[in-house]
Amino acid sequence: MRLFLLLTYMGLTHAFLGPRLTASIPSTALQRNVDVVTHGISNAPQSKKHSDRSATISAAAAGVGWAATSVLCGSLGAPFVMKASPTWYRKINLPSFTPPDRIFGPVWTTVYAMIGYSGYTIFKARGPSSLAMVLAYAHYVLNIIWAPVFFGLKRLRAGHVINVLLLLSLSVIIPLFYAISPLAAGLLLPYWAWLAFATKLSSAVCALNPTGREGGYNNAMLQSRLYQLQQEAGARVGL
Repeated sequence: MRLFLLLTYMGLTHAFLGPRLTASIPSTALQRNVDVVTHGISNAPQSKKHSDRSATISAAAAGVGWAATSVLCGSLGAPFVMKASPTWYRKINLPSFTPPDRIFGPVWTTVYAMIGYSGYTIFKARGPSSLAMVLAYAHYVLNIIWAPVFFGLKRLRAGHVINVLLLLSLSVIIPLFYAISPLAAGLLLPYWAWLAFATKLSSAVCALNPTGREGGYNNAMLQSRLYQLQQEAGARVGL
């Protein structure tokens, strides 16, 4: 716009006031103004490109932060799992399709990272108080609670109930996410598949290790107690 006005001014001056007035304007000043305007115009696309690049980097960093936070919070249940596995979990009756312990860590780490980035995508699009995000928050908290209940308290049936609730709530969350971002919904599909498998696994564990009607006593509690007695006996005899 500045260049257009400047050129228009020069044309009108030459047409109506004649060469004498035009000649009175120093050519160096005119050239300087033209250079400034053209330089600003030529730099505009570069400035926009730089701004877009900065926004992309910032968004990527935020997404990685959400993914890392999700993995970190998800690992809160790891101590319960690590303590239970050698003491009673591998000693109770387990179905034949139980995966080896080394599988769970990498799978859950990947799943939690995908959950985090999926949540960030919806958070960025709709904010923290949308229905999809509120349900996602509640679902994630329920997910974190599962390990302390199943492995910590050794409440097998309660853990299975939580698994069922997680699977049902995720089945509601995925369509809500899809309406906002197909990418966010797609990131949750591996989690849904893994959760469906985990629910089937916990159902089989409960069937193979029935819970008593009085006091909720089960084989997990029995095996845990036997392990404690073995440790105490070993300590007494110096083993």
